[in-house]
Amino acid sequence: MWGNLSMKEMYKRAKELRIKCEKKKMLISAMLAATMEMNSLNFLGRIERVYFLYKRYKRFLKGIPSCLKYAFLNECFIAFYKEPEKYTLNIFENFLSNFEKFCLKLEKEENENKIQWFYLLSGWFLLKEDIEKSLKWIEKIIFDEKINMEHKKIYFSQYFALLISKGEYKKVIKEIDKDLLKEMPPPGFLRISLSLANAFLGIGKVEKCLKIAFDGFLKSKKEHITSMIAGFLFLISCCYSALKEKGESKRYLRMALYFSKNLKRTKIFYHSLLKSLPILNEKISFRFKLLNLYISFSRTLKYRDYIKVYKFAEKKGLIGIFHNIILLHPKPIINLLKKGKNLFLPPEFLDLPIFKEIPIFKLFLLRKKEFITYGDKKIKISDSKDFHLIIYLFLNRKRFIEKEEIYKIFFKNSKNPYKSLIKSLSRIRKILGIPKNKLFLKKEGVFFDIDAEIDLEEFENRFKMGKILEKVGEIDKALKEYKEAIKLYKKNPFEKIGYYYNFAEDKKNIIIDIYREIKETISNCGCLS
Repeated sequence: MWGNLSMKEMYKRAKELRIKCEKKKMLISAMLAATMEMNSLNFLGRIERVYFLYKRYKRFLKGIPSCLKYAFLNECFIAFYKEPEKYTLNIFENFLSNFEKFCLKLEKEENENKIQWFYLLSGWFLLKEDIEKSLKWIEKIIFDEKINMEHKKIYFSQYFALLISKGEYKKVIKEIDKDLLKEMPPPGFLRISLSLANAFLGIGKVEKCLKIAFDGFLKSKKEHITSMIAGFLFLISCCYSALKEKGESKRYLRMALYFSKNLKRTKIFYHSLLKSLPILNEKISFRFKLLNLYISFSRTLKYRDYIKVYKFAEKKGLIGIFHNIILLHPKPIINLLKKGKNLFLPPEFLDLPIFKEIPIFKLFLLRKKEFITYGDKKIKISDSKDFHLIIYLFLNRKRFIEKEEIYKIFFKNSKNPYKSLIKSLSRIRKILGIPKNKLFLKKEGVFFDIDAEIDLEEFENRFKMGKILEKVGEIDKALKEYKEAIKLYKKNPFEKIGYYYNFAEDKKNIIIDIYREIKETISNCGCLS
């Protein structure tokens, strides 16, 4: 019946069966029924009842078959993970290593029930936050060609949850088949839906994530599966944060916190996220440590502290949780992105609206006074070697510029051009407020690795587009492009002689010729305003 009944009904029937078996002194059957009862209670978030059953039956653990012992203790461990203070730790001290040995023996046998034990062992490693081992054991089921799809179908939910934890979003979307979700038991269906929603959020498709998450939330409420209700609400909170709707994000995180009241560790995690406070006086799990490291980084805003957090998340297979934390507390990340730091985050993730406020450099060469902007910051350009070199670098960004080329233009009278260039690059980094990895010197030359908008380039691009439109007979559209180009042109570029003469005189003459041609074209059409 498991999977065909709601968890509430499953709990009710398993409890009735256990009580009947107890009355008839059928100990082994009573413990089997208690195991099913605890399974339902764990899904329903009623941890105190699991502990009651553990106390009731723990004295019989030595005299029962290994299979039942491991199944019973597995449900106890799930509850222990959620409320560890109720259990004596020594009952789990050697259990996991013994259980793994038991499963390794089963692997060599033709035992049709072994996949259930592999699944339980994978679950144990997941709760112990050993993601790699957990994935290893669940893959023994998923990729075993001898097991037909009907038998292995219910184990996919854990497999996808582990891939999400590792941040393998595209793999999850690729491998989730709609047919897989048909006739799935509610817990498995909801867990896969949660993984799919997480995957869409990870690749920047917030609307798809929200639709699946809201549907999952409603179905979880109908099934009374508290852990899933909290999970979907947490994901909805992350979505609203990604959309820059801070109020809605906090509202759903508070709701997630409310529904996790019987899930102690989840509750602590959500509370810490909501209040942005480190988790203290708790058995530190890897999730807790990751959040503590992130909160510590948020206070220092140092790149090396970010790298510590990232490497820890990567090593422990918690990249998915790491991304969720970032979405709920994005300011430290935005701060580093503004400085041009490489954060090793997927480009689709960084395309989310929450990160769109990150400015880019804009260089204005066709205004009455030349200047650079970066967000609210304005940098005035003076007639000096450093500023002329800055403009040269902007015009040649994203490519290696040979040192000899720079020496010839800017340092031909220097006794030590290499040393002069090093000093100049250092001053330029300070002027622009960029790190060394964005402007550096190597054997191949100088590389200026920034994104920028330059009005001179926009002017040229509008002229080129206008010429293309003219050729295909789209005169009105061509004129529109020309008029937009004219609006940009407030003065001739590179008017101060200085070092511009060495690299920009030809460019200046080309731009002036283009301007004259555009004006003449508009005038000939009788459209010059």
